[in-house]
Amino acid sequence: MASSSSKTAVFVPALTVIISALCIGAVMAVVSTLFVKGISAFSAVREQLLSEQIIAGEDNGQLASFTLSDFSVNCAFLGGALLILWGVQAIVRIKSWQGPADIIFASHDAHARIEAKQGIFSAFASFVSLSAGASLGQYGPIVHLGGLVGHLAKRLRLVSHLGGDVWLGCGVAAAISAAFHAPVAGILFAHEAVLRHFSAQAAAPISLAAISATAVSFWLTGDSRLLPVSLNTPDILMHLPILLAGGVIFAMVAVIIMKAHFVVLAAQSRFRPVVRGIFAVAVLAALGSLVPDVLGLGLGTLRNLVNEDHLLVIILILFVAKFAAVMLSSFAGFSGGYFSPALFLGAAAGGIMAQIAAFMGLGMAGPLLVISGMAAVSGCVIGAPVAVVVMVMELTMSYDYAVGAMICVVTASFLTHIGYGHSLFDKQLQIRGINLAEGRVALSLSSQCLDQIMHQDYARAHSRCSVAEAKQILAETHKSELYLVDEQGGLVGKLSGMRLGQDETTSAAQFAEDNILVFSTEMNLLQAIEKATGFVGESIPVIHKQTGKLTGVVSEADLFAAFLSVQKTVTRIEHG
Repeated sequence: MASSSSKTAVFVPALTVIISALCIGAVMAVVSTLFVKGISAFSAVREQLLSEQIIAGEDNGQLASFTLSDFSVNCAFLGGALLILWGVQAIVRIKSWQGPADIIFASHDAHARIEAKQGIFSAFASFVSLSAGASLGQYGPIVHLGGLVGHLAKRLRLVSHLGGDVWLGCGVAAAISAAFHAPVAGILFAHEAVLRHFSAQAAAPISLAAISATAVSFWLTGDSRLLPVSLNTPDILMHLPILLAGGVIFAMVAVIIMKAHFVVLAAQSRFRPVVRGIFAVAVLAALGSLVPDVLGLGLGTLRNLVNEDHLLVIILILFVAKFAAVMLSSFAGFSGGYFSPALFLGAAAGGIMAQIAAFMGLGMAGPLLVISGMAAVSGCVIGAPVAVVVMVMELTMSYDYAVGAMICVVTASFLTHIGYGHSLFDKQLQIRGINLAEGRVALSLSSQCLDQIMHQDYARAHSRCSVAEAKQILAETHKSELYLVDEQGGLVGKLSGMRLGQDETTSAAQFAEDNILVFSTEMNLLQAIEKATGFVGESIPVIHKQTGKLTGVVSEADLFAAFLSVQKTVTRIEHG
């Protein structure tokens, strides 16, 4: 019987994990499909209302001419979307939208909170923005939705021994797999960009979720890969010099995109929402009337850049106009991701390089440089170089294109990491005071305040007590240190029983120590541990920052126990 019950205790949780991971994948496939199809449907309505629809590469490469009707349609859609977003923020009282950075932080810190309501309305804001033609991306919001689904699975507590990061990884992997029909890339993206570690207990459920999402997505939409390339295999060795040079150029493009994003965010605070909204919508509408391909996701233009040759001036115009449209969309306050814009701008940068190389007689490397540019720029922006290389292989079904992209990706990622940072998401978190480079232990300690471990096991007395009274209290409480407080409970001083004089009628306050170490209730554990280095004593007082009242104490043993608890948890997550 004991053997049978032990087998059941192992089999049931394992089966629960398998079923849960498969369900997360299936749910994300449906959610991702509905999200993408919904945006496409609204975008189609907008395009039907436009008087001219010129796609890059068609009509002899001519751009559209400005018309008042196109401008009016674009203004109506973009302005209407912005009004909806303002209304949602006012009604639901959301100051900022969530994104993949919040999911990444939650996977690193078990104490980080993911607000389901804020997350759902953030996804809705992205849907409205992209449906109206805002020049941002859909893959970031889809990844965020995947994280939300994983978070909901975590809250169900179906399997107690699995950490919340595993469920978040399942949702993110399923999101990428469903969006791109690239299960291996989804698995790698979850480990590389989100979890940033590999463990045996996380690998199986994440892989199952990715495979399930891809299978259900194929069943719902068919084989709709982003880059169905049917071109001759490139000679990688012949193009090696230009690919290495491309890595440098693409790193510069990625850094410019990320720096410009934060410059735009900083500029938002200088203008009222209505003023910057009217300005951005008007300029976006005019830009979309002149260069229609820069509004919306631009996936059709992306495919054209890969599979067709274009005039250098056309690609340059697309690059500049798309970059301006992306920044204007962010400035206006639209919600969306940066993965799709990075793909577009990377492809355009690759197309520009290919045209220059052909003009200089360095060979025809058009599709290779375009695909490599897409991979390199997006890999740097999202911080997942290995995942995007594998994604190129899965999307093109070409080993040679993947190798060519890898040369650019590793070069660009190396330069970007040294010169700027790991990714756009890391920078977003750094602005909020969260540094993922410090590791999970430091992040977890910094998210816990001292009031979570402080206690009341200490001796205290009124500041006017005598030496005799102080000695009596220390004897009764079996403590070696006494805290002196005033009528309001404010900390006046701290004294050691060893320093008390022989005259028991004198005031104990005259023996109080100078420059004692004091913590506040708002201080986190990491700050406390750093400040307690070299401390000698029984305990450290914790006071309320505003009132100065003594609220409790912590000892070195308390800090050490908290550190060991966090370290054990992180070890179980990363090596379990």
